[in-house]
Amino acid sequence: AAAQRPDSERKQLNMEKLTAQMQANLSGELDLDALAATANLSKFHFIRRFKAHTGDTPIQRFIQMKMQRACELLDSTDKAIKVIASELNYQDAFYFSRIFKRTIGVSPQKYREQHAI
Repeated sequence: AAAQRPDSERKQLNMEKLTAQMQANLSGELDLDALAATANLSKFHFIRRFKAHTGDTPIQRFIQMKMQRACELLDSTDKAIKVIASELNYQDAFYFSRIFKRTIGVSPQKYREQHAI
């Protein structure tokens, strides 16, 4: 069956390049059109292929990356949570906290308390 698929269906995503592009934009918004262009796919096919490859949509992966960055900042700085939220392009610190808790499992404040050195 794979031999009958066109080359574009068999072509693998360059996850390293896509991840670097997402990582470089953590303080902004996810640009699905730019990621799809990098993969040389339509937005629809890019999202479908990305999810098949990773198990997550690009948006889910981008949020996970933002929350990982938030953890790094909570671990390595004493910046206020609202400042970290703002640096990651969340204008509402309460919304940021809800996303953080959903992704990490604890609130940013609890995370900081648990990981204090």
